[in-house]
Amino acid sequence: MSRSARYVKSEEQITCLRRGAAIAAAGIDKMIELARPGMDEGILYTQVMHRMVSLGSEYYPMAFYSGLHGGGRLPRFEDPTEGRFLQPGYRIANEVDAVFGGLIAQEQQPIVLGPIPDTWKPAIEAQRDLYYAGLEILTPGRPFAEFMDFVNTFGEKRGLKSLMLMHGRGYGDDGPLFTPQNRGGQNRDVLIEKGNVFIVKPIVSSADGSFDTSWGGCVLVTEKGGEPLVERTPGMVSIT
Repeated sequence: MSRSARYVKSEEQITCLRRGAAIAAAGIDKMIELARPGMDEGILYTQVMHRMVSLGSEYYPMAFYSGLHGGGRLPRFEDPTEGRFLQPGYRIANEVDAVFGGLIAQEQQPIVLGPIPDTWKPAIEAQRDLYYAGLEILTPGRPFAEFMDFVNTFGEKRGLKSLMLMHGRGYGDDGPLFTPQNRGGQNRDVLIEKGNVFIVKPIVSSADGSFDTSWGGCVLVTEKGGEPLVERTPGMVSIT
């Protein structure tokens, strides 16, 4: 019952999530400012967290992933220790959460320490286009089945693969949940409603699965479609 009550957000809750999304975006800006080869990951993490707390966020662990591409899944840290340093060519992924008014907002920004390889660019561009196209059809009254099928087949038109990664956000474990591990089949008939807030961050990968990318953040469902709670530009940030 409590999850159902949390499904549609009040104006006060949306205001808090909007503020949280802006704080998370400021944390990402600090990460981009500091992320350079030789930077201590523990210090980087601390500085990003300090920035968000200084803007009014409660403490909430940030998921931070880093490493060279091609070595399997990037290692995940929620409190990296000092003494592990960023290196040229590292990929950085993250889930940057900020808590304002008790509600948890999240923004995500992939980063690479170096130029973006040409082989990655089709997936990055398709992920951007998928994100924007998804916002247009994230409308009230639409069953999740339609949205899921749109996202999960989008990549095929470009010889790529795409997968829905999306979940509720608010006071805690707000649903529904759609991840590579939990495809959310039981939620296909659930209707999207005005006032829903989701973390929308679809995944696009190369046809052979050698590269994948995800970008996104808080999105409010309105009569006209999805409205990002903070304005950011989809894509991967290259730091050279």
